[in-house]
Amino acid sequence: MLIDSHCHLDRLDLAPLGGSIGGALELAAAAGVTQVLSVATDLEGWPALARMTDPYTQVALSVGVHPSEEGGRPPTRAELVALGRAARVVAIGETGLDYHYGADSAARQQDWFRIHIAAARELGKPLIVHTRQARADTLRILAEEGAAEVGGVLHCFTEDWDMAQQALELNFYVSFSGIVTFKNPETGQLVQAQFTNSWMYDKQGLRLMMDGLGPGYAFELNSLKSPLEIFIGDQAAEAAADSELALEKSTASRGLLAVETNEADLYGYVDEIQDAVKCFTEGKDGFLNFEYGAKITMLCQAAYMAAEKGKTIDLTDPAVQEELKTYTSLIAQGRGGEVLF
Repeated sequence: MLIDSHCHLDRLDLAPLGGSIGGALELAAAAGVTQVLSVATDLEGWPALARMTDPYTQVALSVGVHPSEEGGRPPTRAELVALGRAARVVAIGETGLDYHYGADSAARQQDWFRIHIAAARELGKPLIVHTRQARADTLRILAEEGAAEVGGVLHCFTEDWDMAQQALELNFYVSFSGIVTFKNPETGQLVQAQFTNSWMYDKQGLRLMMDGLGPGYAFELNSLKSPLEIFIGDQAAEAAADSELALEKSTASRGLLAVETNEADLYGYVDEIQDAVKCFTEGKDGFLNFEYGAKITMLCQAAYMAAEKGKTIDLTDPAVQEELKTYTSLIAQGRGGEVLF
């Protein structure tokens, strides 16, 4: 099922469809779009929008005044809340700031933006935010007014990754709509993709993950992803006297588990054997003692320390070495959620 989360049914040219939005909705359904959110842009036209869409249960509505709409009735918290109580209204907006076309009305736009956020919080409904060339003020007002309480979406997002990250931290989604197909007027390039990556030491070793999402394609890479996976159900897991021992080095005792096809390399056995052979041929002691294990543990903790600090650390720095003597990563403390989410 596909959902059109932002359209303006009251602004369609319905003449080719007999003057009814029913024809437009039928075409949408034929393309797999079975639910529609028709977003309001002013208060004067909202009653007509509500009437024309009332027969169609697949259509939800928002209520709000677009920041560029200057000629109509200004929004008030009371009116937005009154209209927003309707069951079909699932969001407040579209609201926000647009300095591209209306920098001279910034003060008025900011006042309206705050009114919308207050109404959304009173109703407990998410916000649809339009922002253009108003990055700092948009983020500041969202934070000041407690918009994270209800969240929402930054519609038709055109800003940079830094703003996207800050929006995500404020409980907002970012919308990459049809504008991703627009060419950069300076370079002629299209928006290609967005990537995320992460790493963690797991029972099976160092796990590196990366995923990418772009117009028409997506991919995921996991260095511990096995070509063979097996699902262990409750009955099978409970039949073993000790399921943890029965499934050596598994990350869980049941569920979908990876079956590693090359444990010797993955777990470092090949390197250990090569090191033992080298020590034997050179007449050295190949025993891996406590100090060796402590050094490996220190290196692992140093990697987590660098990740938590968000910077590269110098292991030759005496201050860093001293800090590592008592440092315990958040992962090791069972507080990984503070850095993972």
